[in-house]
Amino acid sequence: MTKNEIRRECRAQRTAQSEAMRQEKSRRICEYIENLPLYRESRIIYAYIATQGEVDLSSLIEDAWARGLEVAVPRVHGETMDFYRITCWDDLEEGSFHIREPREGCSLVTEREQVLFLVPGVAYDTEGFRVGYGGGFYDRYLESWPMHHTIGVGFDFQIYPEVPREATDCAMREIVTETGFRRGVFC
Repeated sequence: MTKNEIRRECRAQRTAQSEAMRQEKSRRICEYIENLPLYRESRIIYAYIATQGEVDLSSLIEDAWARGLEVAVPRVHGETMDFYRITCWDDLEEGSFHIREPREGCSLVTEREQVLFLVPGVAYDTEGFRVGYGGGFYDRYLESWPMHHTIGVGFDFQIYPEVPREATDCAMREIVTETGFRRGVFC
């Protein structure tokens, strides 16, 4: 399958899920992440704000705030993406691609250590490679920060035996879905 065929198939499956089912699966995924020692030992969690039926990390973000962990989410500037600290939901506003992003004035994050990086995707394969939305924002960002511990976040139906990949694609170290972590085969 091509990346565009995979995108169409996964979007259709995400849209077909009821909101109640999406929230239940999202809750389970967040609980798996919250139980990771790496999560509890991190100083900062790089997360994302869900859109288009993605896994909703809201409960995890709130848990991180309650534990005193810092949370950063992306803001797009033209062809680049950077991560900014948010301390409450009011720190967000509608931004690029109609996705909520950090408001102007939120501080840029550049931490390289004790970081857990949660990466959204349209699909993943069994080697940890992902298909995104086609803009290359995450691949370009992660190329500059290879030391981050990356976890791809998705639903079971987003896992494929293999997805098309390019030389610039970055593999996730792990993937988490509503049925748990998939480890041991990623770089």
